[in-house]
Amino acid sequence: MAVSITSESFPGRLVGAKSRTTFYLEAGPVDGQAVVFIHGFGGTARNFTLNMGPLGAAGFRVIVPELWGMGRSAKPRGRYSLDRWVDQLVDLLDQLGIQQTAVVGHSMGGAVAVRLARRHPERVTKLLLVAPLGFGARRNIRFIRLAVLPGVAPVLLRFRRFRVPTREEMIQRAQRRFGGRISQEGALAWAESAVLMFQERGFVQGLVRTGRACIQLIEGRDHRVRKDYAELTLPTLVIWGDEDRTVPTQDSQTLRQLRTDARLEMYTQCGHHPYLEATERFNQMAQAFLQEA
Repeated sequence: MAVSITSESFPGRLVGAKSRTTFYLEAGPVDGQAVVFIHGFGGTARNFTLNMGPLGAAGFRVIVPELWGMGRSAKPRGRYSLDRWVDQLVDLLDQLGIQQTAVVGHSMGGAVAVRLARRHPERVTKLLLVAPLGFGARRNIRFIRLAVLPGVAPVLLRFRRFRVPTREEMIQRAQRRFGGRISQEGALAWAESAVLMFQERGFVQGLVRTGRACIQLIEGRDHRVRKDYAELTLPTLVIWGDEDRTVPTQDSQTLRQLRTDARLEMYTQCGHHPYLEATERFNQMAQAFLQEA
């Protein structure tokens, strides 16, 4: 059974200058093989609290940062991009004295992970992608485009009389969203991450800037991630849920065509968050992959 763990079980730190601070959680021995987890859009380090403990216990040094614009990291002004987040992660690795690391990226974080591996192949040893963004066909996302226009998001929130939900409300929402496929521990991890996101000052503008950075990836108009992925040669494992509606399962076929050497695992009766919906299987598979010579 998965163990209920909150982020308070792991040490968290803020590093960097005030306008460029990065918050991260850490588990495992400092001298262990490094593994960096990268969350998706609107995510935080709390998404991975059920995965950090088992990998840390297996001897890995697990680093889970929060990307700029989200969570407890800085929400600097200006244009966000995959490259800007890559620069953030490389700076964090340098500050922690980590020369090489395996990288696990979920959804939008998968796109960041691919760009990191392509730009800095000497730093990334293995790649584990979970329902990565950036491999889809053309999609119509007019509402998302509207929501990321300057000044629109705050108006929408006021119109809907938005208030920060409680943890209990988010746990109930998780159970409804995942259709009973998620454990109580997984629902708690998802709920804690969502509540934290809503509680952070400036979260609306952070999410809007993040959304603008990803809009063409979501639409299927930006092919740079798939081009980067096609040129990678490092060991790669891709995990997807066969009921994923956020980043459709059919996108996995593009990855299969681009790199026949990469391994693709499809989880049945699983959606967009395999690491929460099938935690034990995910942790065992991730550990085995990361330990392969």
